[in-house]
Amino acid sequence: MKRIGINFMPYSQDKHGGAEVFLSNVADTLAKREDVQIVKIISGKKAQSEKIISIPTLKTRVGRVISEQLLLPMVVRKLKLDVLLSNYVVPVFAPCENIAIIHDMIYRKYPRTLEKKKLIYWRAFIPLTILVSRSIITVSEFSKKEIVSAFPLALKKTYVCVEGVKPSMVLAQGKFSKRIINEKYVLCVATFGKHKNIINLVDAFSRLNSGLSKIQLVLVGAARTPDAREYRLKIKLLIQLKNLNSKVVFLDHVSDFDLANLYHNAECLVLPSLYEGFGLPIIEAQYNNCPVICSSEASLPEIAGNSALYFNPKSADSIKNALENILFDSHLRAQLQSLGWDNIKQFTWAKAAEQVLYAIDKSLER
Repeated sequence: MKRIGINFMPYSQDKHGGAEVFLSNVADTLAKREDVQIVKIISGKKAQSEKIISIPTLKTRVGRVISEQLLLPMVVRKLKLDVLLSNYVVPVFAPCENIAIIHDMIYRKYPRTLEKKKLIYWRAFIPLTILVSRSIITVSEFSKKEIVSAFPLALKKTYVCVEGVKPSMVLAQGKFSKRIINEKYVLCVATFGKHKNIINLVDAFSRLNSGLSKIQLVLVGAARTPDAREYRLKIKLLIQLKNLNSKVVFLDHVSDFDLANLYHNAECLVLPSLYEGFGLPIIEAQYNNCPVICSSEASLPEIAGNSALYFNPKSADSIKNALENILFDSHLRAQLQSLGWDNIKQFTWAKAAEQVLYAIDKSLER
């Protein structure tokens, strides 16, 4: 039986980013198998068991890095793990097979989206991670190309794995007693990094045909870094300039239940990103019967295939035209809903777990 450690040390209960969603759901799916034993390794002084090990960690990022790089390898040795899975950065001295899950090259493409200390850490340790990891797992062919372009030695040990819809969102389906937003709206689910391109979306929204004057734009996402807060402020200034204050709704983090509600009742999801390693909102929206229009950049065409209407994210007019096409055409919306439901069948956590296990097996064979 393989003993597989899952490194959750970078995360706390209030974090809900895509990387943690991936790690959590793969861990929970693998834990149901009889041929593997999963041990979750977390930070802090918390209750421990055979399946969850807690490592005392200072609350600062520097403290967590020290614990991850120095204490975690000792815990790995004590636990006699065969493999340790970590997001982005591995403990380089761990006495087992390290496998890194690297979702994208955001730290190279859009470094200002990261906190400064995190950026410094990743710049130093991701190259080391690529070097010492037995295998690299990523979430799209696009991201694999990004990784190999930056680190050619990763080519033969990088494996692509899908993502899935969060179980909590699956449980929410069809249980909505009321709408969160009463007016008709288009939905954008994205943080406030520049690569999310929300400014161009707002500009496009301001240009919509007068026949769509009652449509609202709902923005779901948090601004956790100084640069993200600065970018959100620029968006709000543009909204004021365009007299859109009553038509643009900002929602910070929402529960999975509420997010499913928002998808289900939206006229469409619009995802204008310039850069995405996967684009999880696409399959979340499609699972909730929400048609998708999105950028033709990065991994999004790979994930959505023929189930989305695409636009050039660098052109506000292109975004506007796509919005008008879907909002005026009920037949197109219904067609995209049907295609979306077919599309998501290939994205499951069971498939993700099998693909992760394949990468693990390949690592142990070498």
